[in-house]
Amino acid sequence: MSVKNKIKKISFNRPEEEICGFVIHDGKKYDAIKCENKSLNKDQSFLIPAKVFLSIKNKYRIVAVFHSHIDTNENPSEFDIIMSDSLCYPFVTFSTKTKKFSKYIPKHTETEESEIDKIIQ
Repeated sequence: MSVKNKIKKISFNRPEEEICGFVIHDGKKYDAIKCENKSLNKDQSFLIPAKVFLSIKNKYRIVAVFHSHIDTNENPSEFDIIMSDSLCYPFVTFSTKTKKFSKYIPKHTETEESEIDKIIQ
């Protein structure tokens, strides 16, 4: 299953809350790893604990952070942009409402935009 389709499937399996995780590359292929959303307001936001982030980062090359929007379109929120810029990782957002993807690429990242395009198009 493609990363794009895996993110869609994960999103539609939990339509009442934002899902979240990482797009990773293990040296051979891309994959999407779902993380438990630890936010207190799962219908409005997502939270991945630093310990989980570091665990994934120690095992794989993180390509992007992914999450869903359940009540809005796929465009990144202002907070998504701030977090992406702070983490220096692209954000991939899927809207279960519009059934579309978006991407936000921060200025300081090691991930090439073309890499994200291959994943979500």
